[in-house]
Amino acid sequence: MNDINKLTDILNKSKAIMKKTEAEYGNTSNMSSNDGSQSQIYDEKEIPNLTENFINTRTKTSNRSVAPQGGQYRNLTNTKMPKVVVDAMVNNPIEIPESPYPTFEL
Repeated sequence: MNDINKLTDILNKSKAIMKKTEAEYGNTSNMSSNDGSQSQIYDEKEIPNLTENFINTRTKTSNRSVAPQGGQYRNLTNTKMPKVVVDAMVNNPIEIPESPYPTFEL
């Protein structure tokens, strides 16, 4: 019985907070109080037409490869990383997958 009293007390406090919030900041409900149709409340958004050409041009410009260019890493001579780390990076490169969609295999 004690749990029910605690729950009632919590719900009453929450209701008081909701009323105070609505009085200060307005109604928090998504539903309008007037008789508007559902289509007016929840308008559908038009999906943009993404052509293959648009997708190809966007993917080419947004990817900056970290792979070595022409067998050389960029800024290899200017790096401030320890020589051990640079040697490990150059001698044990991480394989970069061909597919833009990562796959995982054991």
